[in-house]
Amino acid sequence: ALFLSLEEKMSKTMIKDIDLSTAFIEAAKVRVAKRKDYGGDLEDYFPFGSKSYCHELHKKTKRLVNLEKTDTEPLHESIMDNLVDLINYASFYYEYLERREYYEYLERRESDKYPNL
Repeated sequence: ALFLSLEEKMSKTMIKDIDLSTAFIEAAKVRVAKRKDYGGDLEDYFPFGSKSYCHELHKKTKRLVNLEKTDTEPLHESIMDNLVDLINYASFYYEYLERREYYEYLERRESDKYPNL
């Protein structure tokens, strides 16, 4: 199949061969908690598509660079917090690209059905 369902992606046959970092587990926990806090459609928070996702990744990367430059303990988000956020923002972007690719695929299929329109 061109696109795997979530169930197929998470099936035991696929999971057994994956070396899953604890960072990803932590990111998943944060993701669930923040979804409850933020609510609504995720894409509402990224209104400019790829540019929005890239902007968030850029901000978090800049924050990491600044945290590494200083010897003082941050008042708010730690390096670990920022790394978890980067994982989540990257996964949001990945999912956005997957959806976009899927919709483009559907559009191509539809236009193939009606080539004279």
